[in-house]
Amino acid sequence: MSNLGEGTVGQNHAALRTHEQDIRTKPFTRIRTYNPNVLLKHDMTCYLVMVMRTAQFQASAIAPHQAFLETLRQNGQLELAGPFTDKSGGAYVIRAENLAAAQALAFTDPLHTTQSSLVTVYEWSAS
Repeated sequence: MSNLGEGTVGQNHAALRTHEQDIRTKPFTRIRTYNPNVLLKHDMTCYLVMVMRTAQFQASAIAPHQAFLETLRQNGQLELAGPFTDKSGGAYVIRAENLAAAQALAFTDPLHTTQSSLVTVYEWSAS
């Protein structure tokens, strides 16, 4: 991909057209962000995290759990989250490099560390 802003107006327009064509024909092309150390979502796999309440469930773990999810959201790792309507637990979808990384992340969830819930992680091929 050409660098925009480093040539004449005509060259920049040509580079922009090439970039726009790349986006249309290669929807999963890696797009550089201001921080090249951050992996983009399409570079990672989805993992479904099931969080089921245990007999040792502590309601005091809910606020730290929600803060944990908010941190994941801010870091671009959380796709979706929510409780089950029957109050038995909940689930969330995260992005990670591999299953081990997803498990390491999910096992820092306060619902897991307080033994309030059983946390299970599955690689998920969502469509």
